[in-house]
Amino acid sequence: MERLERPFPIDLILTDIVMPGMNGRQLVDRLRDRLPDAAVLYMSGYTDDAIVRRGVIEPGTEFLGKPFGPAALLNRVREVLDRHRSEPARRASQAIEAGR
Repeated sequence: MERLERPFPIDLILTDIVMPGMNGRQLVDRLRDRLPDAAVLYMSGYTDDAIVRRGVIEPGTEFLGKPFGPAALLNRVREVLDRHRSEPARRASQAIEAGR
């Protein structure tokens, strides 16, 4: 995979699950060392339940089912980014509570 050179941070990896050559999970695994802090949103024409049953993604993984319109994509991306950005604060709060 080519080296990722970018003049701006990449906050989200948006990938289909079923692709030729590799699936979306494999793509994310390959990108993870270059983009360790990026949120991930998978999409597919298959239901999220079917994808989980096949073991391609884990339960609770961020997912958007096809077909979807521009507004649904925008809303889902916003939800995923907001949740991903709040996660470090939540973990820090839990660590403080655990230390009491």
